[in-house]
Amino acid sequence: MGYIVALSVLMMRAYSVLFLLECVFEIFIWLSVLVLLGGMVSCGFRLRSIVLRNFLSFKDAVLDLGRLNIVVGPNASGKSNLINLFRFLRLCFGVSEEPRLPYLPWWSSRNLVWGFDESLPVKVGFVIEDSAGRSIYYGLVFSMAGDVSLEEEELVIGDFTRVVRRGRVVEVSNSEGIVEKLAGDKLSFRSAVESCFREEGSRFVVFMGTEVRAEVFERFVDEVLGKLGYSRFVLKKGFSELSLVLLNEIKDMCLLARTSYGEVVGKMFIDEKGFGVSGALVVPSREYLLSLCSYLLRLFKPFVIGPINFSVVKEPVYARREDFLEYDCRNLVNVLYNMYLSDREKWEELVYLLKTYFFPDIDLSFRLTETGKVMLVVREKGLEHPIPPTNLPSGLYKVLALLLAVLLEPPIIAVDELENSLHPGFIDSVLSLLRDCESTCIVTTHSPAVLDLVDLSEVVVVEKGPEGSKFSRIRDVDEVKKWLQKVKASVSDYVFYR
Repeated sequence: MGYIVALSVLMMRAYSVLFLLECVFEIFIWLSVLVLLGGMVSCGFRLRSIVLRNFLSFKDAVLDLGRLNIVVGPNASGKSNLINLFRFLRLCFGVSEEPRLPYLPWWSSRNLVWGFDESLPVKVGFVIEDSAGRSIYYGLVFSMAGDVSLEEEELVIGDFTRVVRRGRVVEVSNSEGIVEKLAGDKLSFRSAVESCFREEGSRFVVFMGTEVRAEVFERFVDEVLGKLGYSRFVLKKGFSELSLVLLNEIKDMCLLARTSYGEVVGKMFIDEKGFGVSGALVVPSREYLLSLCSYLLRLFKPFVIGPINFSVVKEPVYARREDFLEYDCRNLVNVLYNMYLSDREKWEELVYLLKTYFFPDIDLSFRLTETGKVMLVVREKGLEHPIPPTNLPSGLYKVLALLLAVLLEPPIIAVDELENSLHPGFIDSVLSLLRDCESTCIVTTHSPAVLDLVDLSEVVVVEKGPEGSKFSRIRDVDEVKKWLQKVKASVSDYVFYR
């Protein structure tokens, strides 16, 4: 009897080992499939470059980006115009006030165009890379004649698809190679459509129910196949002249087919003949597409810090909900107050960074006045009374604005003349925080103190010539570093006096 029990235990252990090996094997297979599919579920996006045409002093320029980018150049070379780009985009798409007049800080839309020629289209393009190394391009074309309006959007996702909206017309062109493979095996594609059709909660079920005649379903499959190579449809909904219509349109598309080459998404409709699609996109996956659209929409809410209006920022302000920091930081206290109320953990992290790297002997709190205004209360160790706002150092407000940007982690942080109101020791700490955050940081400067705290690879030089402002980076960085070390020169010596 003991032998039988021992044998049973051994068999159970062997079965457990085989089961474990089988699980490991299945995990390996699934990981291999994900690799073969090119990282279809990857969602880590990083901004790699910006393309500019006919905007202010940029007739035709490309800015290649790293994580931290220190932009330096002579006066009137285009540094502030680069910061103004992000300010302009934020005013176009990042705020909800109507009507939108994003040119007001520059008095007229023609003042934003190269050569003041409002007949020229202004083009802004973003080149993005995902965690799988796939390149994505999203470009905008603005008309500046009179009011500002967005005339064209273009989205290109690697080797998968290209979508263009001009006015109300949307055109879709998918990869010929992928389309040929999908169309070449209609039986497999039909199964891929049917598997999505049968999923509970799918758009198919919502529209038509689970009982659909076979001939209707076959017509639908043929229609999807027919739309894969090229499709064109007209938007029926009305939209604002300053609205990212394409992104909002495609992020609402439903899943049509899940294949080994990617997923097919499209815009479905119902008519008297049944249901069909007005356009079909081949994308890495629908989840990938949703993440990409979310990232692109956030690009138009950059965190822009310009010259701070200290006389206004120190005044109490009426408490209201807002997370949009004005260009001159006039509403800084209210944005901080909103963080304090809505995200106490992030607020405590801000206070920790402030005390650790900048002002170790102060504490922050808020007080509401009798008129409903919010005021920043700053207490210093050893003092009985709080410091009056009029007596607070300008550098404190600059640091608070920068810490706010770092903790909110927008895709883009743009800072004009970082060195203003900051001690060199503070600048070093700020640069470290910007370098370590997840945002793409663009900083302009005139200061040798800033340049001597950064790596040569982080420096972007902007110069203006007959063809407008152009960006360049220092070539042969390692060789230049060796030469600087040999002649005992600094980064600022090389950049300013070469």
